[in-house]
Amino acid sequence: MQMNMTASQKAKKTFLNGCIQHIRDTYSFLKGKKVYIYGSGELGTFLCKVLVAYGCVCKKDIKAFIDNVENRSNIYGIPVLSLDECDFRGDNDYCVVVGLLEAEGALKELKRRQLNFFIDTRSGLLNVSGPMLWAFSEIPEKMSPSNMLAKIGRFHELCLPLQEMEGFYEDEQSLAVLHNRIELYQTGQFGLLDSICPVETQEYFGPGLPEIGEHEVYVDCGAFTGDTVQAFIAAAKGKYDRIVAFEPDAENFSIMERNLAELRNVDLVKAATGNCSGEVLFSDGHEMVSAIDLENGSKKCRIIRLDDYFNDPVTFVKMDIEGAELDTLHGMTRIMQKYHPKLAICAYHKVEDLYTLPKFIKSVVPEYHLKLRQHRPCLYGTVLYAEV
Repeated sequence: MQMNMTASQKAKKTFLNGCIQHIRDTYSFLKGKKVYIYGSGELGTFLCKVLVAYGCVCKKDIKAFIDNVENRSNIYGIPVLSLDECDFRGDNDYCVVVGLLEAEGALKELKRRQLNFFIDTRSGLLNVSGPMLWAFSEIPEKMSPSNMLAKIGRFHELCLPLQEMEGFYEDEQSLAVLHNRIELYQTGQFGLLDSICPVETQEYFGPGLPEIGEHEVYVDCGAFTGDTVQAFIAAAKGKYDRIVAFEPDAENFSIMERNLAELRNVDLVKAATGNCSGEVLFSDGHEMVSAIDLENGSKKCRIIRLDDYFNDPVTFVKMDIEGAELDTLHGMTRIMQKYHPKLAICAYHKVEDLYTLPKFIKSVVPEYHLKLRQHRPCLYGTVLYAEV
C-alpha cells in the first residue's frame, strides 16, 4: 500500500510539473512586456497569481486589470481600470491577456480598437486551471472529489488495460484521442491535445458524429439550462418527434424552463438519472458541477431509471451527468437492446470512464460501433459516441 501511495504521489507531481511547464512555455513571450489582464474576477486574478508565481511576468509589469467593476480600485496593489482608462498610445510593448471564461465580447472590442491581445484558446492556462487552482489551495473542500490531481493518482492506481481499450475502436482518430488522453494523464503536457482537438468542433451533433434524422426521440440527461436541447433542435433543423430533458439542479431547471418554454413536444423532468428510481442525496447550486452526492449531499432529488420511464422507442441519448453516466447506462439496458439508440456519453468525469463506459456498452449491444472524440483542449470535453 505504501508503494502504491508513493507511486500515486509521484504521478501527481509529474502531472503538476507538466502543467507548470506548460504555463511557462505558453506565456514566456510576456517577459518584459507591459501586461494588462482583461477581467478582475476569479479567472483574471488567478491568472495574475500564476503568471507571477511561475516567472512569466514580474508583478511590476502588470499595469492593470481591465474591468468595469464599480467600487474596486485595486487588486493585489494593481489598479482596476476600464478599457477607456487604459492608455496604449505610442506603446507597442504591451499585451492584453484575456482572463475571462466568456471572452467573445471582450475579444470583439479589443479587435475593434486594434489592440494587441492574447488568449490561448487551444492549450493555455484555461486548460490547466483545475490542477493549478488545487496547487494554490483555491478549490473549496466540497469540490475536492472532482479534483484533477486526485484523478491523476487514481488513474495511476487503476492500471487500465490499454490493449483491451484499443480494441473498442475501429478508427484512427479514436485511437489518437485515447492515446493522447492517457499520455496527458501521465505527463501533464496539454500540447498533446492540439492534434486531436480541432479549433472548430461541434460537440454531440457535428459532422462525422451520429447523424440526426427527422424523427428523433432525443433524451438529454444533464440538460443544464437547455443549451444542448437547443443545439440538438438546430442540428435537426427543427424536425423531431419528441424531446425529454432531465435536469436535477433547481436553478438550472428554472432557467431551462424559460429557455425552452415555446418549444413543441418537449418534456422537462426535474430529476437525475441512474440505475434506480426514487430519491437520492444531491448537491446543487454549483452550476455545471451539480451532482448526485450520496455522502455529502444536502438535498434530496428525484432519480429516474430510464428503463422505467420509457415504454416507447428512444433514438438518441446524450449524457453529461458528472460521473453518473455508467449508472445511467446500467439503467437503460432494455432500451439499448431493444431500440439501439445513438449515444453521446461524456467520458471524462471519472478516469476509468475511458474503460468502463465503452466496455459496458459493447457488453450490452456488441453491434455498437464506438467513436471517441475530444471537443475541448482540456481534461474535459471527451465524448464517447455509439451507433449501430
